[in-house]
Amino acid sequence: MVKFPPITSTPALETPLGDSSLQWLAYCLRTVIPDAHHTLVYGSANSDHDPSDIDLAVIVDDGADRFEEMRRIAPLLAQQIIQSGVLATCFPIRSGVFAGQTSQFVKNVRSAGRFL
Repeated sequence: MVKFPPITSTPALETPLGDSSLQWLAYCLRTVIPDAHHTLVYGSANSDHDPSDIDLAVIVDDGADRFEEMRRIAPLLAQQIIQSGVLATCFPIRSGVFAGQTSQFVKNVRSAGRFL
């Protein structure tokens, strides 16, 4: 089982989901997916200081098993949801798909997302 730092060590913030909290969540994601190329935030958490949810995408190798990545991400997101009360999602996107912008979802992440 992969160990990762508890979210409870997040520094105090002016808003419930400030940028440092998102940076900390991105750091924790990199501990459970060390081969991830990038982590992006998109949706309301990218533009709103009091979002109703956190939408994240992790860019992984083309050969990565996305279901295995989701299995590794799930405990981290569950811990974050329990501690903050804010729904968080994270989708692994293969790097070739991300570069090729082959779906509307990927186009949205690329155009409205921000690298963490």
